[in-house]
Amino acid sequence: MKFRWKLFLCMMTMVALAYSISGSLMVTSTFRITYDKEVEMAKEEHDILQDTFIMVLSHLTQNISEEIWRQVAKDLDDTSTRESFYFWLSNEYGHDIYQSNSMRREKIPVYQTEVGTPQGGCFLYSDQNRYFLMTRSYMITDAGDVYLNIIRDITDVFVSREEQILIVYRIMIVVMLFTAVFSYMTAYHLTKPLTGLSKVAKKISEGDLTVRAGIESTDEVGELAADIDDMAGHLEKNIEELNDAVRRQEDFVGNFAHELKTPLTSIIGYADMLRSRKLDQDTIFSSANYIFTEGKRLEGMSFKLLELMVTKQKEITLKKIDASYFFQEVEGALKPLMERENVTFCVEAEEGFLTADMDLLKSVVFNLADNARKALADTAAGNVTIRGSVEKEQYRICVSDNGKGIPKGELNKITEAFYMVDKSRAREQGGAGLGLALCKQIMEIHHGIMEFEAQDEGGTRVLLTLGGGAAYE
Repeated sequence: MKFRWKLFLCMMTMVALAYSISGSLMVTSTFRITYDKEVEMAKEEHDILQDTFIMVLSHLTQNISEEIWRQVAKDLDDTSTRESFYFWLSNEYGHDIYQSNSMRREKIPVYQTEVGTPQGGCFLYSDQNRYFLMTRSYMITDAGDVYLNIIRDITDVFVSREEQILIVYRIMIVVMLFTAVFSYMTAYHLTKPLTGLSKVAKKISEGDLTVRAGIESTDEVGELAADIDDMAGHLEKNIEELNDAVRRQEDFVGNFAHELKTPLTSIIGYADMLRSRKLDQDTIFSSANYIFTEGKRLEGMSFKLLELMVTKQKEITLKKIDASYFFQEVEGALKPLMERENVTFCVEAEEGFLTADMDLLKSVVFNLADNARKALADTAAGNVTIRGSVEKEQYRICVSDNGKGIPKGELNKITEAFYMVDKSRAREQGGAGLGLALCKQIMEIHHGIMEFEAQDEGGTRVLLTLGGGAAYE
């Protein structure tokens, strides 16, 4: 059963129960109040008639026989102005002494005329859909006990109760009709957003991640709609990222195949030439040199790929490293290479420490410095600068050059594997587009940040931010 109908039936049931209980209580309460009033009036009427009998008979000194009782009762009955005044006298054996005229005329049935009738009290009895209230008491005389019985016809009280019940039922039918209309409209209004959310969920399951619920409300349904919209947005973003990752993977495979094709073609060509022809020593040396150079390039590229795979899985223990010692090591390793290329090389570092793996961090700095050197190929007075500075509870390394630079549109792509801004120049200088991808992986291991900035005056600046500080122990 749909939630809409469940809500509708719940509302109908609650209203029906509430109205039935309240209606029943109201009718019962009204009936009880009316009935209690009738009982009180019957008792008062009985006391008055009994006192009248006692007062009249008190003046008689002789023995009071049943005939006297009958005569007194007849005189009181004849002088009564009430048309519906029902009473009768009976002896201790249950035999009637006198019945009122109205009682005989309207054939009012007596209550328990047999022996054993209770001596006093108030009793309710019915006969042919008529209801009577009888009060009973006895008076002791020389001729025996005489019982006074007074009857009140309270059929109207019970008829009124039945009429009230019918009125309650009729009103209940009207109320339930209005409740049914109101409940359905309310249930429809409350569940309509859920129907919309169901359609949105179906479209999302079918692959349409652009659909949104668009429900603006502050209740739980609105919160659910917002959560579904957020989920769809995240799914759309994740799918886009997965598609982008697949695309990059395809590009990676394509670039890798291309990178392998060129050196392998050269190696196969020169090897075939060496085995199939008689060549002079210079040609043999030149061919062997091509084979060696391309083989070394393949070897370097395979090592880079291996390092990329290892750094993604490797758990590294980071340690505190003295900044001065680290930069001395970097300067000592890079200075000969820079001097051989006639590059002005400068290393500056503030006192402090870095939280890192020294070998991996060296690989990052060496790679960045080597890229900076390659960017100075067409620069007359090239310079490469490495600076270290303390930034609160971090240590920042800046590698900058005044070379060709990187176009701003390429800055977000250069850390992808095999991506090269200038492919022809990179291959001439032995690059394969894997260095910066490796640097990115190493910085992620260090929980650090690597940022690239294109300088206005030309060149590129790379900022490495990782854990560290000013004091070193």
